Amino acid sequence: MTRPDIWVTVEDHRVLTRLLDEALQEGRLGAATWLANELSRARVVPAQAVPPDCMTLHASGRFVDLRGRAVREGTLVPTRGRSSRGVVPVLSEIGTALLGLRAGQSIHWRDAHGRQRGVGLLELTHQPERAGGRQPDSRT
Repeated sequence: MTRPDIWVTVEDHRVLTRLLDEALQEGRLGAATWLANELSRARVVPAQAVPPDCMTLHASGRFVDLRGRAVREGTLVPTRGRSSRGVVPVLSEIGTALLGLRAGQSIHWRDAHGRQRGVGLLELTHQPERAGGRQPDSRT
């Protein structure tokens, strides 16, 4: 299955690389491996060059879990854990899948249990790169 091109800002790449290193040190290989694979194929660009409809860290959007067709809204944050109301950790399956997607794109993968999963980004409701940026070391 072809994966869509993804975009990551230089700053997000720096934060995600640090998060990836922490995950590897803590032995969370599943989440770390997938994030590493996604980062290796990402187009890394300055913040001002990222497309305005791209899911970056701290961006918010509406997305659909293609397994159950549930539409959710959340903000992609540089943390680990399970998604909760309004928050999607980048080290969750959905979070890593959303990273770098543009509105209208979807991605499919097999989860840790071998089940087919997928997520589609419907729209961005907020992107920090278009709203005046964020602090360079922001982690939440």
